[in-house]
Amino acid sequence: MFLKKAASTQQDYRGYHRRICSKMLEDGRYFGDIPLKNWTIPTVRKYLDQREKEDACIGGNREKSYISLVFSWAIERDLGGVTINPAKGVRRNEERARTRYVTDAEFEAAKSELSGYLPIIMELAYLLRARLSEVLDLTRDDVLDEGIYLHRRKGSRDAITRWSPALKSAVDAAKILRINLFGKHLIQGRCGDRLSESTVQTAWGRFMREKWQGERFTIHDLKAKGITDTPGDKQRAGGHKDPRMVHVYDRKPIDIEPTK
Repeated sequence: MFLKKAASTQQDYRGYHRRICSKMLEDGRYFGDIPLKNWTIPTVRKYLDQREKEDACIGGNREKSYISLVFSWAIERDLGGVTINPAKGVRRNEERARTRYVTDAEFEAAKSELSGYLPIIMELAYLLRARLSEVLDLTRDDVLDEGIYLHRRKGSRDAITRWSPALKSAVDAAKILRINLFGKHLIQGRCGDRLSESTVQTAWGRFMREKWQGERFTIHDLKAKGITDTPGDKQRAGGHKDPRMVHVYDRKPIDIEPTK
């Protein structure tokens, strides 16, 4: 089942698995330490409640779907002593569209407190109006004479973002940090391979909890900031095929004249 999925889906599943296993219960155990046969409906509920507290309702719901897939797979194959799918008895978290707009001052303040790959990822997510996974997917071959070729996920249209001084500076900074000069990815992990989303999200979450003094925001909020700040055709800039997605990512109120 897993190997038949698209490469991007496999990568998402690996991320869900790592995230679920790394979350800790109140008694000090990790969710990943609980045998599958001991999972119950309250176990899944506790996981979703924790993700809701982390302001990650959408991520938690996707991880719940992954949990359900794992249990269905185990039941069909009579593995691990699993007889029920506890995820099927759990209500999904309510998903609320985010309205958080990151101001220029907040963006620059956060970037100035960070080092390594995080400020580079911030810049690329904003300038390319990209998801974190799309930024981490960038390779040397995507650095073109005319700009950066972005391979978008989730059915959005690929795009070439033309060079600007800020984009050139971000790409140059990424090249300096590369460990393996012959590796294909623009932003690399410790072994010179593609940096994982979970590694970035862990570092970002630690920064937001321990050092950031203002209202917290996510890396994905920077894609929304990029679309919001883009003049002209925001749907085209974001690569969205559905015009309704513009309302999700354009997070500033419209500017209109009074009635009289």
